[in-house]
Amino acid sequence: MKESRVAIVYPWPNLDTVPSLCNAALLLSQRGYMVDVFTHVSHDYEVPYFDGNGINLRVSRSEAFLSNVARSKDSVNAAARKPPLRLTLVHHCKRAIMRLIDLASWFESAIQTWWLHRAKPFRCFIGVDPHGLLQAHFLARLLRVPVVYYSLELLPSDEASNPVHKRLKSKEIATSRRAAFVIIQDQERARLLAEDNQIPLEKCVLVPNAPLGPARRKPSCHWHRQFDLSSDVRIVLHAGSIEPWTGIGEIADAVRSWPENWVLVIHTRCHAESSTEVERLRGSSSASRIFFSLKPVSRQEYGSLVDGADIGVAFYVPTVGSPTWQRNIQAVGLSAGKVAYYLRAGLPVIVNDHASISELVQREACGKGVRHARDIGVAIAEIARRYQEYSDKACKVFDGYFDFARGFEKVASRIDSLTSGIR
Repeated sequence: MKESRVAIVYPWPNLDTVPSLCNAALLLSQRGYMVDVFTHVSHDYEVPYFDGNGINLRVSRSEAFLSNVARSKDSVNAAARKPPLRLTLVHHCKRAIMRLIDLASWFESAIQTWWLHRAKPFRCFIGVDPHGLLQAHFLARLLRVPVVYYSLELLPSDEASNPVHKRLKSKEIATSRRAAFVIIQDQERARLLAEDNQIPLEKCVLVPNAPLGPARRKPSCHWHRQFDLSSDVRIVLHAGSIEPWTGIGEIADAVRSWPENWVLVIHTRCHAESSTEVERLRGSSSASRIFFSLKPVSRQEYGSLVDGADIGVAFYVPTVGSPTWQRNIQAVGLSAGKVAYYLRAGLPVIVNDHASISELVQREACGKGVRHARDIGVAIAEIARRYQEYSDKACKVFDGYFDFARGFEKVASRIDSLTSGIR
């Protein structure tokens, strides 16, 4: 074990659904570092479990912090609404209390990290996305160790339109310039971030958002058993978020035009039984051919779930409502985690033409790009005619473009070379 540790700061409860961060912890641990992952938990998501030693979850259940983070996602229209005076006073009092609780939580984190640092010094803090970066920078400054920025979601300046987002972006820019280096998924996303934050492009290390390989096709009957489907039924899987940017409504409506032995399985990454979107999808005209899996599974189980499908579908539709639902979604590239999981399982993929990942899918012939959801049925029929060929190419594309371990080796080498002292 190295005589140092690395911190990963991810202030969201869905860590187990983010392959990059779980892989980063595993590979750093295998390299000999003690890894401390500062994160949050929620009953809506699985709590990550790591086999082996050397990885510690430092879990906070601070609802105040999560509420503050959620407030930064409010839309411009919501920010512009003017509530009655009494509600405004209640809101300000509630916010003040939350900030006090938050301060206490941050103070507790500072004391905890100081003691950890005394026992085994931190080599660096890795802050994930703007909120994680700010928290990591705060803790790293206390200990005078470097900070690394891990960008999973782009927050473009010209799309940060309300005051909360503008302040967050301003802080992200300033802090990212002080970071030792930046981890991001591909060249296009690196260019967008570097230009926006005015940092050197060579400061970026490219690592795809993907599970560890290698790719393999291991068909399973997972969904046939779960939904008691006949053996001739074939499955298109939509896994992950069902937010508006996924185009899930249009995908579901199009199922009625698919070849008759094909069905859609929608698996959500969090508990979604009470979701209004699920309620709407159940009312779709295609509902008899749509099956719902609305409880999350651990990442250790997730692979066999994907293996149970025949094709994976992933749309990335820029959508008003959040600054991370626009250019961040269109320029998805190698940050497309669900596409990576599909390809690793040897599943041909169907994506929308507008998303940047479509160029790779169509060039490498590991699936089909479609202009509209209504074209999915034709794409399914074309893939089915040459299924093995598409499946083989899916595995090849994963190994060629989504090799997380290969990309992360450069990150680990940079961490090895870091020295104490930050600006």
